[in-house]
Amino acid sequence: MDGWLRVADAIDRISRFFGLVAAAAVLAVTVIASLDAIVSYFIAPLDRFDQVLRDWGLGIGWALDWYRGHANSVNDLLLVLFAVMVMIGAPWTLKVNEHVRVDLLYTNVGERTRIWIDLLGGFVFLLPICVIMIWFTWPWFVDSWISGEMGNNAGGLPRWPSKLMLPVGFALVALQGVSEIIKCVAALRVGYVRPHAYVKPVQ
Repeated sequence: MDGWLRVADAIDRISRFFGLVAAAAVLAVTVIASLDAIVSYFIAPLDRFDQVLRDWGLGIGWALDWYRGHANSVNDLLLVLFAVMVMIGAPWTLKVNEHVRVDLLYTNVGERTRIWIDLLGGFVFLLPICVIMIWFTWPWFVDSWISGEMGNNAGGLPRWPSKLMLPVGFALVALQGVSEIIKCVAALRVGYVRPHAYVKPVQ
């Protein structure tokens, strides 16, 4: 099992990298959405402030003009970043066992039974659903790429980056699912201790 566990470890490192990408996307969304809200709310006072600055030979009119011409691009960029947060961050969420469980049985059984539930769930549900979703979302991305689909509003960005996140995200989740299956088999066969054990939620 040592060789398979090294494969699982390599997959975990890939998921960790994309988890960091998703975390960076969270920070980017926070900053961009905050600035967008502030500028859009205070656009009139900022115009007056720009007039004052021009008297001193300065001015921020160029920035305000840029914002007016690219506000829809900002909204489309946020859409892409949200897709990165959810889809690219999902494998790491699975790796650290922080995904949502709606399971009355899992909380009331022993660790070995939980391993079997995770193992069968990975084979029967996780991997097949990921394959199905990749199958359905890849053509959706390709059509958007080929047609040059743009955002619905004037000045928007291309739509294909956000649509690409769907098949890529499901592929990464499937890859992490393989890692979790390897760890489940190792736990059953050689007593491997999975690093992120399930913690029952506080009720």
